[in-house]
Amino acid sequence: MILSFPSFSQEISLKDIDRMISKNQLESAATVLSHYKENVSELNDDQKTYLYLLHAQLGVTNYYNSYEADQNKLLAIESLNKVEELEVKNKVSRYSKKAQSIKNELLAHFVNKAIAETHQNEYIKASRTYFDAYQLSKKDTLFLYQAAGLALNGKDESFAIEKYKELVQLNYDGRNKIFVATNTITDEIDTFGKDQKSRDQAVKSGVYTNPQTIEEPSKKFDIYKNLGTLLINQSNFSQGESYILKAYELNPKDLDVVVTIFNMYMQTNRLFKFQEYSIKAVNDFPDNAQLYYNIGVVYYNLGYTNWAKENFEKGLALQPEDYHLNKAMGSLLLDEDAVITKKINDLSNSSANRSKKAELQESKKATYEKILSYFHKAKLAKSDDKELNQIIDELESFLKK
Repeated sequence: MILSFPSFSQEISLKDIDRMISKNQLESAATVLSHYKENVSELNDDQKTYLYLLHAQLGVTNYYNSYEADQNKLLAIESLNKVEELEVKNKVSRYSKKAQSIKNELLAHFVNKAIAETHQNEYIKASRTYFDAYQLSKKDTLFLYQAAGLALNGKDESFAIEKYKELVQLNYDGRNKIFVATNTITDEIDTFGKDQKSRDQAVKSGVYTNPQTIEEPSKKFDIYKNLGTLLINQSNFSQGESYILKAYELNPKDLDVVVTIFNMYMQTNRLFKFQEYSIKAVNDFPDNAQLYYNIGVVYYNLGYTNWAKENFEKGLALQPEDYHLNKAMGSLLLDEDAVITKKINDLSNSSANRSKKAELQESKKATYEKILSYFHKAKLAKSDDKELNQIIDELESFLKK
């Protein structure tokens, strides 16, 4: 059957273009194909499908040859998807076998490329490559999840947010079973993906042994956690709140999520909401010193210093040598010292005030000694804190006077 295009040339058929591509006459094939595509409405569905298959062949060949790689990669992906779309629509499979072969090879190429880029810590490149794989095979939503996660690792926050939102819209769960077995020749564990039947047949053949099923947990929690955290870190509280609270609902025992919620309610000055979740957190983590530190920080930043001190002290009771808690307590006491200093400066130099000034100076020294007791412990835990070391030197100099 000759699939010619009368409006262009009865002499150059789609089969002729197919032969051009097979003979590596790519420029000529591209020129003719562009004329066919301009008049695609005049083709029937069978001709359209063949046309898209040829575009896929041309695109993938040029892509592998690094010729206008990005443009031809997109051409190949879009064309392969068009072939599948038309064949499904018309309930035929005339070109599907050839298209599937091209698709499988290209998909394997994308995955191997993404793995190599990940190993080289080229996270943004790997993210885009996994997204290419997802665009080629939309049923493999795991590729979209990988794209989002690697964008997060590469600090490409906009792309990560966009892809995590897409995963939420798709209601992606990611719960999965992977079937593996040990190769008796190489003694290595090989995966059969989701194909239990092939794994079982391989074991029956004797080539494989020790069949196992690896159950991958749901990825919903990670999606909501990462998306909520990203948005809150960008001060997009209106969107971030719903996602981070959903993450908390999925796993209330994740301390990172709890701290993110604290941070959100601190920055939006919602004390009652913060207290609601801090009470739940203390019940869930009664012996976690860092939790008390984070609660104390929120109270401190909101101006409730007494509550802040109370929580820092609870944390220190659990971890007396902790760097963050000791530094926080010393810093809080420095604020109290500022009050004493102001009282001293407000007193005139009259003889009546001398005794008051002397009392306040003694109180100041006692406060400094107490502050130093915390700061010295913090320094033992982290000696390279330049700011801390400078304050210690200044306080000790004052006490020597």
